[in-house]
Formats: sequence, C-alpha cells, structure tokens
Amino acid sequence: MKIPLKLKEEIKNVENTQFIERRIILPVNIIGRKIVGAEFIIDTGCPYSFINYITLLNLNLPKNECKVKKMVIGGSLVDIFSIPTLKLYLKTEKGEIFILKTDCLNVAMPSEANEKEKAHAYTLPNILGLDFLIHHKLKLFLNLSENVQYLEV
Repeated sequence: MKIPLKLKEEIKNVENTQFIERRIILPVNIIGRKIVGAEFIIDTGCPYSFINYITLLNLNLPKNECKVKKMVIGGSLVDIFSIPTLKLYLKTEKGEIFILKTDCLNVAMPSEANEKEKAHAYTLPNILGLDFLIHHKLKLFLNLSENVQYLEV
C-alpha cells in the first residue's frame, strides 16, 4: 500500500546566497482530544520522532510530566517529553484511510531559555524520524527528479 508524500520547496536567502530548501512532507490527521490536521517532515537523519508544542496545544493534550531529555533541535534547546499514544490517519494513493498508532512519539517543548530561543523553538516542525519508520516497517521511496515520493506499508 502506498502513502503519497509531498515535496515542499522554498527559496531561501542566506548571506546573499539563494538556495532551494526541499522537504518531504507527510500530511496526516491526528486524533487527540480533537482532530488536528498536521504535516510531518520525513527526516531520515533524525533518530527521534516528535510533534511540536503548537501541535500538542492544538490536540488539547496534557504533556506527560516525565521529561525524557534535553536536546538541541534546529539551534533551539528543547525539553523532550513523552506523550500518550496517538492515532495518525493517512490517505493512501487510492484515497483510503490508513491508521498508524504512535508508540514512539514525543513532544519538543521550548526549554527555559531566553525569549529569542523560546520563540524559535515554537516554530519547530513536526518530525517523523528513523524510529517511526523502523517501528512501523515503512519503506521510503524517492525519485525527486521525477517528483515521485511515497511511503510503502
């Protein structure tokens, strides 16, 4: 079964140099205390999967009081907390709904830091890392030159 992914491209400017930033995105609906549409970046360089603090608030879920660790993500110091199991609703290429449970998902919350770092932490994306792909035995297929990208279950 194939689950289509989106290729998102943005033109970025850094120090008078322009480049294209490309991200592979998985659109999902998440069921918490309410249904929330979200996008996850597929990041094969990230060992952990997490939702950002804004998504947690939108789901109206309490964070677990058990802090897993502190880590730096995208230049921001965040606290990683565990969260309850969630269900991700994905659309297959045939338009059918496929459900994955998240046994290995955390939330990245802004750490006690200065206001600039906190503001940056609030802009972090949702990430699906290697732990999620391995746990669910998902295969990632990319052919960016032909704009073909999908997960296979």
